[in-house]
Amino acid sequence: MSEWIKIAAVVLTLDEEPNIKDCLKQLKPFVDHIVVVDGGSKDKTVEIARKYAHTVRVRERVGSIADERNYGWSLVPPETKWVLFVDADERFNLNFLRGMRELLSRIDALAFRFPRANLPKLVRYPDWQVRLLKNDGQLEWRRWAGSLHDVPYSKELNVPVDRCGTACLTLIEYPIYHMLRREELNREWWSTEGGDKNEEKN
Repeated sequence: MSEWIKIAAVVLTLDEEPNIKDCLKQLKPFVDHIVVVDGGSKDKTVEIARKYAHTVRVRERVGSIADERNYGWSLVPPETKWVLFVDADERFNLNFLRGMRELLSRIDALAFRFPRANLPKLVRYPDWQVRLLKNDGQLEWRRWAGSLHDVPYSKELNVPVDRCGTACLTLIEYPIYHMLRREELNREWWSTEGGDKNEEKN
């Protein structure tokens, strides 16, 4: 039998009570460890996360999303081979999750990127997201002025990993589904880090 490939998931949260249970329940059968980093939720996000995640940390969010993802990454068990980065309001394609280990056992890459479908109107589809990263110290999350999102960089080449040719493979057949954005949320980092709130509402 081939070696078991250990996979962890890192999820950032802030007042995600309506989403976090379904997010973690989807991931739990397919990964070996779940890390939740919460930015100080005022609702029951943390209480719910502790029922499903292996590691839950609460700390005030003072940096960028890249800083928070790197912190969550630092909490992943060292024997983990791959890390899946997930937003609480996202759902991965089940066929991808079911075949994830088999895929990783036969393909040599540093990262995988996915088309994200922003529901309900598919704004910016495909909204490319690099989310499955090899846990071997070659990558880290950084801010990048050319993107609305923080992106994983190759430390050696000092460029986003999705600009490293075959090091980052595209899984066009496995879209991520981004649930309907909740209008009542005021996410300060969205505007301060380059996003356009109005674009998400169109």
